[in-house]
Amino acid sequence: MKRLVIAALAIGALAACTKSNVQLEQPGEISFQPVAQKATKAAVDGTDYPTDATYNFNVWAWWGDYDAATALASFTTTTPYIANGTFVHRTETANSWGGQTPYYWPTKGSLVFAGYSPASATGTFEYELTSKTFTATDYVQSNVIANANDLMWFDVTDESYDQNGTDGKGVPVAFKHALSWLTFKFNLKDDETAARWTITDVKLVGIEDKATFTAVKNGANTWTEAVKSGDSKDEISVVTGANYTVTYANGGTVLPGTDVVVEGTNARNNAVLVIPQSCAPGTPAVDETPAVPAAAELVITYNLKTYIGENNYLPGQTVTLPLNGSQITNNMWEPGKHYIYTITFGANEILIAPKVADWVDVEPEIEIPVQ
Repeated sequence: MKRLVIAALAIGALAACTKSNVQLEQPGEISFQPVAQKATKAAVDGTDYPTDATYNFNVWAWWGDYDAATALASFTTTTPYIANGTFVHRTETANSWGGQTPYYWPTKGSLVFAGYSPASATGTFEYELTSKTFTATDYVQSNVIANANDLMWFDVTDESYDQNGTDGKGVPVAFKHALSWLTFKFNLKDDETAARWTITDVKLVGIEDKATFTAVKNGANTWTEAVKSGDSKDEISVVTGANYTVTYANGGTVLPGTDVVVEGTNARNNAVLVIPQSCAPGTPAVDETPAVPAAAELVITYNLKTYIGENNYLPGQTVTLPLNGSQITNNMWEPGKHYIYTITFGANEILIAPKVADWVDVEPEIEIPVQ
């Protein structure tokens, strides 16, 4: 009889051990399903988030003892769960990003998330949950087009999630753009123009490349403390003989009335992305009021045909164009807006016309005669 009792106890202990093992099974891995809001070609075509490692992104998560889908407004008791962890594309799963070092769901309670992209961005990045504020302190944007980031962030999610709340597709998040996107188009006014101009260099000057960004959920997004971080950092080469030359000449492929988009040549990251800043023109000194230098400007270098013999050009001519316009509020570029400048070369003048969109296109109207 004792043997039977002992055997029964042993079986019971084995069953209890088996149940314990089931409870300790590792929960599912945390993953994301990101999109970008009207993204530039530098990051995404359409809203698909780019899958290359350049756009790995960083995430914060906070834990609360709540059921999934609890509204953020009720999410008051929180504990940090992920601190600026890097997430990478999972090649085996379409549109899914998981932790570079995998992160797993808690066995109880739920999480809310915030994040920024790319993970490699230069600066100090924080998200303060109580005020729902993202801060990028001393962010630095490269003045080399091919190396420039498309800085993005997503605000803390409006509801909380657990491993059962995403249907296996990852937490859906939408990145917003913190920078301004500039596009430059070159147009010929008439047949005469095609025989007169050869553009050899286009650059932005007076660009501030270091600043601090603050974004409050459902509030203001502001850039402050903008500076030029060092010598030669305030120039961005848009067109050079080394990377892209726009040539208007007899027999060329560019016809009058055709826009030529010039944004650089790197296949992945070819948009001109800058920290939002002033593009106000300068003002001359008046009486005791000192002159104010211009903010950001566009400098175009070109060769001009002299009509003395064939193919004779006056080399190294320059024109400096202001980048303000009636559609640009307070002469300031804004986060998440796309500014498109069309520069038209005519027989006797160069005209510039800017426009704005969301990624907002902005196209101000400006006419600049050749001096």
